[in-house]
Parts: sequence; structure tokens; C-alpha cells
Amino acid sequence: MTKDHDDQEPRRRIRLRPREGREHRYRFARRWESRRRSRPGIGLWRILFLDAFAIVLLYLLGRSILQRITG
Repeated sequence: MTKDHDDQEPRRRIRLRPREGREHRYRFARRWESRRRSRPGIGLWRILFLDAFAIVLLYLLGRSILQRITG
């Protein structure tokens, strides 16, 4: 039974400079930030839904204004 750690876990890269600013965080925080940055912001469906909602809202607002004007 020999202890061969090279097969089980990758070797860590030695950092040439200390972490600064946003990099200087705990490991879980760095992982969370990189995951958050990799996700897309607003999806296409959300944009389409907001556009449809705005169109319906403008339609209802215009209809209520026309009803007040025409009596």
C-alpha cells in the first residue's frame, strides 16, 4: 500500500503574489463569487415577460384615459 496522492487530488499551484482586494476572501466566498459571475444575468424569458407586462399596462392605462376623456 503506497500513498500515491497524485492520482487522487490535483496539485495546488503556488501563488506568486498574495491575494488583494476581491481576491482576498475565504475559499467558499471565492467559489460563490465565481459561480455568481458565471451565471447569466437576466434570461430571455424574463425580458419577454417584462415587455409583455409593460405593453398590457400601457394598454390598460391608455384605455382608462380614453374612457375619462370621452366620458
